[in-house]
Amino acid sequence: MAGVLALLSMLAPAWAGDEAPVPFITRTHVVIPKAVADYVLEGTSYDARNRFNGVSMRYARADHPETRFDIFVYAAGRMPAQHALDKGMRDFRATFKVGEERGYYSDMRITEDAAFTIDPSDADGTGSTDPGVRVDPADPLPADLQMLILDERIHGQRMKLAYVHLPSGLPMRSRGYLFYRHLHFFKGRVSAAEERIDEDAFSTLTDHAMRTLVPAISALNVGGCATIDVFVPPEGREDDASRKATQRSLVSGLVAARDGNCTGKEDGSLAALGEDVEVVTIEYQPGDWSSR
Repeated sequence: MAGVLALLSMLAPAWAGDEAPVPFITRTHVVIPKAVADYVLEGTSYDARNRFNGVSMRYARADHPETRFDIFVYAAGRMPAQHALDKGMRDFRATFKVGEERGYYSDMRITEDAAFTIDPSDADGTGSTDPGVRVDPADPLPADLQMLILDERIHGQRMKLAYVHLPSGLPMRSRGYLFYRHLHFFKGRVSAAEERIDEDAFSTLTDHAMRTLVPAISALNVGGCATIDVFVPPEGREDDASRKATQRSLVSGLVAARDGNCTGKEDGSLAALGEDVEVVTIEYQPGDWSSR
């Protein structure tokens, strides 16, 4: 039960004073570190006229001048995680045909398409996928709900790609990654010429980059997404099944709000981040999220 109390403590400020309905998301602050381990931010890009294209950022490493690491953060919405990944990957794959039609590259091939998991506690980026938490048998909360609270791994998808860069004609190694978190898609793209880096080194480098960068970048959402719906049994019904349904509804709602990184109002936390980050704010219109 301690996990539920921790979630309530974290999310309580989001509800205080929220009497009038507010849009699902009024704005999103994309928080981008200027440096993470060996990765240094080279620049960011955002076009407010095309806000649903999101924010892009590029990182570099001094010891790998042949490679740049691009991350894109763009709107997704609230939906089951696997559904989000399936939709996001369909859209991701569709961009390859567009790139070929525009003459950016040719002979694009997906050589592998597999699940890819990040453990935020994996500080050295070595690739641990063990959640590192265990349920407490003495906790009255069911084990599956305990794990829902405790397991904060980031689940995504990785594509191994190969193509020919145009107009240079250079064969390229490439990776594409997609994650669903904070109600947004986090997409990673990394490419390098085959002659500059071998396959094993490239694979190790790109996986390490995603495991290091993705947990460090966040999307703080302000709006009604901080509100949760909780099942309340009809008056007079206090049976065990109703209590369990309320408990499950409460935990699921709290976890959804936490994983959505939602707050009901600005709380000044961004100002406390200092100069070590760049914050790009996406301002949404009231009807932007009605169909998402």
